[in-house]
Amino acid sequence: MKKPLTATLLAAAAVATLAVPAGAAVPKRPASQTVPCNDGSGKSAQVWQRPGQLAAKNPCHQWLLLAAAGNDASGAFGSEQVLAPGAHFNWGKKQAWAPTTVGLWDGGLDSNGLPCGDGESVVYLIYSYKDVRPASHYNC
Repeated sequence: MKKPLTATLLAAAAVATLAVPAGAAVPKRPASQTVPCNDGSGKSAQVWQRPGQLAAKNPCHQWLLLAAAGNDASGAFGSEQVLAPGAHFNWGKKQAWAPTTVGLWDGGLDSNGLPCGDGESVVYLIYSYKDVRPASHYNC
């Protein structure tokens, strides 16, 4: 009786392992950049960046900013993406880009506590490696 149960459990574990998407886990190597959380927890958000890969993990209670500078001299019209508290992602060549600024979000929040755009840069909310949504584009 124990052998069929063990076989069933092993089969279930194997299926569960296959169900975890490849892009979900962050790298095991040390992060390229860390940002201390401002909540007294002693934790830090981590970002891994190299050609063809961008990964991040945010254990903080604030959103983590990943911004790329714009095309003009002032840096306007850049792109800002923010990673939700408690979320992580690992993107490969198709989704990876190179943020030039990493830090905790200090921009405005809408009435739902979500970051919103400022009209000059596009803000995307990252909830997971495959859940990226545009933010509100009105001033908060």
